[in-house]
Amino acid sequence: MVSLCRDDGTWDNLPLCQGCLRPLASSNGYANISELQTSFPVGTVISYHCCPGYKLEGAEHLECLHSLIWSTSPPRCLALEAPSRSH
Repeated sequence: MVSLCRDDGTWDNLPLCQGCLRPLASSNGYANISELQTSFPVGTVISYHCCPGYKLEGAEHLECLHSLIWSTSPPRCLALEAPSRSH
């Protein structure tokens, strides 16, 4: 690929950096990504974690595939059931 400097000082034919779009965040949980990051390069792996009192349902890790989609749907964080008390 060749890029040329135009008369106005800009480049033509620059490649676009593409990646997976930011996956949905789980309520009561978080992922190891910056709040400002909106696109992720192919090969990026995101790890999900739940807040105390919640358990992860689904895959803990998502990977950005060459098809520019995530390897699976984001997990959910479900509330842990309180232990039952016997009288």
